[in-house]
Amino acid sequence: MSSDHATAEEQWSEDPRYRVSSRESVITGVYFASYIVLTIGSAWMIGGNKSIDEISLVLGFPDWLFWSTFALGGVFCVVPYFLIKHLFTDMSLEADGDLPDSRHGERGEATSSGPALADEGR
Repeated sequence: MSSDHATAEEQWSEDPRYRVSSRESVITGVYFASYIVLTIGSAWMIGGNKSIDEISLVLGFPDWLFWSTFALGGVFCVVPYFLIKHLFTDMSLEADGDLPDSRHGERGEATSSGPALADEGR
């Protein structure tokens, strides 16, 4: 029985896409947590414990709402572009698709060996 168990473990190998997906989920979690902390923190620091007379308006909104929601939200809408471009890996999710190591460089850059979307007939 122990020889069967050892043989099964020796034949099993983890799909490299799991490791890549785990890393990307950690990056996404850190991004989301930083967005929440910065949004709530900036709203509280700008508008917390102020009386109505002390609150100024920016484009008709209270300053704490404008800076914490609209301005910071605009910044955090641009950040994912750079995260995806530089830290995420484009890979096939199909069972027989290309694995990350075969199509991408060390940091997830596309290499010339990977087919373009136009070549795949999509």
